[in-house]
This record gives sequence, C-alpha cells and structure tokens, in this order.
Amino acid sequence: MKIIKGEELYLIESEVNKIVELAKKNDANLEIITFNETVDLEELSNQLFSNDFFNNNKIFVLKNLLLFKKLTKEVDKQDAIELIDLLKKAKEMHEILIVLELQKNEESSLNQYYKELLKDSEIINFDKLKEKEIYSFLLNYISKKVLK
Repeated sequence: MKIIKGEELYLIESEVNKIVELAKKNDANLEIITFNETVDLEELSNQLFSNDFFNNNKIFVLKNLLLFKKLTKEVDKQDAIELIDLLKKAKEMHEILIVLELQKNEESSLNQYYKELLKDSEIINFDKLKEKEIYSFLLNYISKKVLK
C-alpha cells in the first residue's frame, strides 16, 4: 500500500500514472479501480475480495477520501474503521494507492484513521516546489517531452 501525498498535484498525478503504467507493462489485463472523495464500502469490499472468472489483477486508487478528514458523526467513524480494516486485509492481494492532495499544514488535520495507515504504508511525498527547484523541474520536463 502506498500513500502518495503533497501539494504538487502534477507530481502526484505523474507518480500515480508511473505506477499504473509500470504495472500495465507487466499485466495487460490489469484493472484500475478509482474512488474519488467518497467510497461505498460494500462496493469497495466486493471489488477487493471478488474473484472473477479471469482473475484480473487490480490497482485501487483512492483519491482524497473524505473519511480521512475530521469526522464528526459516529457513522463516519465506523466507516473509517471499516475502511482501514478492508485496506489492511487487501494490501497483500492488490496494489492500493491512497492519493491525498494536501495544502501546507493540512496533514495535521487528518484523523487518527489516516495516521493508522501511515504505519503500514510506503509514503511518497511531494512538497511544494521551491522557486529555485521550478526552473530545473521545467528544464527536465521539457527535455523529456522533446526527446519523446
């Protein structure tokens, strides 16, 4: 399980695409399943643990899930606990990418359920580029595009 987080949306999306493309090279039948902000836990569970006829490998991309924000209702807390449980059980079977676009200092406002996932995940962090880094990033980006 990987947590890809930070302020630089382009870099975050590039990393997700890189992981997906690499996996697709190894498995042409790879299935990408994406959840944005909200997740139906029953649907997620079915997707995680169903064995289809062709037994396709899957990558799950969970983007900016609201269940990692401050929770006020008891129902949301139960859903967050269930989500963590599902992800921990499934991490050996599937590639799971948790994507969080965070503004500066926003990570401290995420709840303990998110922090629980940090213990079992590879963290990939993309902080905001500093001014002097932008120039070299753009040169590198342009050179890659020109060489293609």
